[in-house]
Amino acid sequence: MVHFYEPTPDRQLFDKRLAKCEEMIYRVSEEILAHGGNVVLDAGFWKRSERDQLRTRSEELGHSVSLVYFPITLERQLEYMQVRNDAGAADSYRFDRETVLTLNGFFEEPAPDEQFIDKDEYLALWKTR
Repeated sequence: MVHFYEPTPDRQLFDKRLAKCEEMIYRVSEEILAHGGNVVLDAGFWKRSERDQLRTRSEELGHSVSLVYFPITLERQLEYMQVRNDAGAADSYRFDRETVLTLNGFFEEPAPDEQFIDKDEYLALWKTR
């Protein structure tokens, strides 16, 4: 998103920009799927409603969706954020511990009825290919 827009503290503007970027990603993904390709979306999907909406949208177009959940400890997450921050990439947002904690408060873990694939099951599938 930083590639297209300057960072902004305005949450409404941020959300509007995010929605535009996500819609572009979904449309490109749908084109790839329509031509027989596969798509992996690593967009967080923090809310169940987001996961449900994408699943419904994809299935209405005739595509199957698998949700893979990779749980992560806070300590590991902070390590990744530090490495990312230290890399100093111009097209990445920087996060501190407080921001990570705040953002984590918005995350809804997948419920069992969402039929997600466990990370170990997913990784085992890829090892056999």
